[in-house]
Amino acid sequence: MSINNWNEGRKSRKSENQIIVSITEDFKSNLKSLKNSLENISALIETHGLVIEYAGQIDNGLTKSMEEDIISTGFIKTRIFDETIEIP
Repeated sequence: MSINNWNEGRKSRKSENQIIVSITEDFKSNLKSLKNSLENISALIETHGLVIEYAGQIDNGLTKSMEEDIISTGFIKTRIFDETIEIP
């Protein structure tokens, strides 16, 4: 009986280690994704600032560059990796 218990314990530890490795990979991927989003958000904030400046100039006509800035405003979607753990 104790051999079976030992074997089951070994299988459980192996499974736990696989989960820990998987969670670690999720965290690494999330960190990379968040850093990427922060860089993109900084650029987006700058573009939004320019668009706000253009608001008073609409009646005077916008340059092609101004129009491109306005079109490029949007939002940043950050991918979160959570394949290891299912959140209800």
